Amino acid sequence: MKVLALAVLLIAVSGLEAGVVKREVPNRDQLAQMFQSWAEIIKSSTQDWVSKAQTQDLQSQVGAYYEQTKAQVEPIMSELEKCLKDIIESTRKAIA
Repeated sequence: MKVLALAVLLIAVSGLEAGVVKREVPNRDQLAQMFQSWAEIIKSSTQDWVSKAQTQDLQSQVGAYYEQTKAQVEPIMSELEKCLKDIIESTRKAIA
């Protein structure tokens, strides 16, 4: 469950990062397509996980995948925190 949440978070962060950098607001069709592709990725990942769950070395695979995902997500999360802090600070300055 945590791996699925991390995967969704990673996909969401990559989409957010692209939107923040480009400063573009996707239209309704782009959003629908983005959510549809996310749903397909989640569906295929879930199917892969179910098939892997039937193997004996599941715990070692999950542990390795978790560590790999964590190593990939931590820099993105710190960058996201920095971006959000910058946005909040800019908003506060604009309001004041």
